[in-house]
Amino acid sequence: QYVIKSLDAANRIKMNFISTITHEIRTPINAVIGGIELIKNAKINKKSKYILELVSQSADHLLLLVTDILDHSRNSSNGINIRCSNFELSLLLKKVIAVAKTLDRRSGSNIFLEIDPNLPTWIFADGQKISQALINLMSNAVRYTTAYRGDAEIGLSVSKLGADKIQFVVKDNGPGIPMEKIGGIFDPFDRGALVGSELGGTGLGLSISQDLVRAMGGIIVAENQPKGGAVFSFQLELSMGQPSDGCEPSDIKSSFEIRPLNILVADDVMANRMIMEIMLKQMGHSVSTAVNGQDALDKLMTGSFDVVLMDIQMPVLDGLDATRAIRLLPSAVSDIPIVAVTAQDSAIDRVKYLAEGMDDVLVKPVNLDSYNASFRRLGFIAPAPASAHVASETPLILS
Repeated sequence: QYVIKSLDAANRIKMNFISTITHEIRTPINAVIGGIELIKNAKINKKSKYILELVSQSADHLLLLVTDILDHSRNSSNGINIRCSNFELSLLLKKVIAVAKTLDRRSGSNIFLEIDPNLPTWIFADGQKISQALINLMSNAVRYTTAYRGDAEIGLSVSKLGADKIQFVVKDNGPGIPMEKIGGIFDPFDRGALVGSELGGTGLGLSISQDLVRAMGGIIVAENQPKGGAVFSFQLELSMGQPSDGCEPSDIKSSFEIRPLNILVADDVMANRMIMEIMLKQMGHSVSTAVNGQDALDKLMTGSFDVVLMDIQMPVLDGLDATRAIRLLPSAVSDIPIVAVTAQDSAIDRVKYLAEGMDDVLVKPVNLDSYNASFRRLGFIAPAPASAHVASETPLILS
């Protein structure tokens, strides 16, 4: 009994440490990636654009490393919780391919998607877990194949095998997997056969993918192709879903635009406040800023706002205490929508923030699409002419 309690205590300390470190890393990454996105939209010369792209790739790589470390520790300690929702399968797959292409540093690889036309449009499953498993597999294929050859080909094929069974296959024309390593390819921190400084990575991606797929009732199989290259495949039994909130498939253009908002941003990090303010103003919104929860409370009492973007960990008064205080104010202020903008991305944290009175949660780093998706969920939309169609909103796939 004593040993079990000691192990539990040590495990909690480890998780708290990792959670704190990843939070402290995600916070500056939010400003870095946000700043890069803003500069990309500006007019710059080719050399500056090339340098900016290198910085962008490095920032994305750092974010992936931080996410891998946190996911591995969380999965090992607490297991994996599956949260099912309706999502549009083709949209999810296209976003996986888009992420894979950003990881191709040579920008000359053929990264393609093959979708079985018999697949259902909507699926009811944990889209975030499926997406993460596929992104890790594609990232692994891109890393090893592009290091091996200049004419790299990496493909994601998705097909229907039965009434509810769907097969996912990631294949490449890289060096393949040495037979002596194929048995331990999913072990944590295994970096495969081509270990070198140019490849990077923690060796956690494949392990995390296997954990996620197992939690959803499948198993990833790794094998070599007869003519070279590796294949990673898995099958999942997935139920057919339905459009969320009456939405139609995403190939129909949106008839909704976000109306101009008066936004209060509360964040104790100056760089984050500045980046968020510039982003939101570029989107056509008016922005005021607060340096902590108490400052946000004071500004709410003297100003008029449509929504508050609230950081969680702040001095003087943190985001949760500020939210509780706001909900006790007169209804003219207490009913204001509050969106948590946080570096904490666990399901437990999300539930906690919503239970404390927040209306939505965005995980850092946050981009323009993330803000727009949140504002749509909160109902801040200005309808286009009635002749336009309604677009799909897929809340599962958040930045």
